[in-house]
Amino acid sequence: MPFNGTADFKKDASVFMATEISGLCEEILNQGVELRIKVTGRSMRPVINTDDVVTVKKVPVEKIRIGDLLLIKNYSGSLILHRLIKKECYVGHTVYRTKGDSLLIPDVGVTADRIMGKVYKIEKLNKSRSNFFMINLESVSGQIFHSAMILLQLIMVFRLRFRALRKQFAR
Repeated sequence: MPFNGTADFKKDASVFMATEISGLCEEILNQGVELRIKVTGRSMRPVINTDDVVTVKKVPVEKIRIGDLLLIKNYSGSLILHRLIKKECYVGHTVYRTKGDSLLIPDVGVTADRIMGKVYKIEKLNKSRSNFFMINLESVSGQIFHSAMILLQLIMVFRLRFRALRKQFAR
């Protein structure tokens, strides 16, 4: 493809970088090594915020459950950290549907080979003190915290939908 100025170069370079980084992360996880990743973006708020650090490890797909936080390589090669909301069977293959907690629309389903790992630790940045505290999602207290955050998210979604319905019927 010919070079058509800076915008095309930046776009091509960012796609190249995303593919290279996801490939490197995949190699690390496939060797059984835990991977710590600093999070960017807002799609997983309030559970995970920008600058939080998550620890991901490779797990067999049989151990992946609805509600787990998964690191996925999407079809463009970018890494996405979203929650598993559904497992569907299509033509003998299991398709995994994920969604960001603060998003309304789920992601395109992916097959098991696109699942790079499962989040099992979240290190929350305390911006006022510039330090972290850790949530181990494999511990009982971590699971309680995680469940409470999911419940909080459901309440927030319910409130937004309730307000929209109330406005609609008030007309």
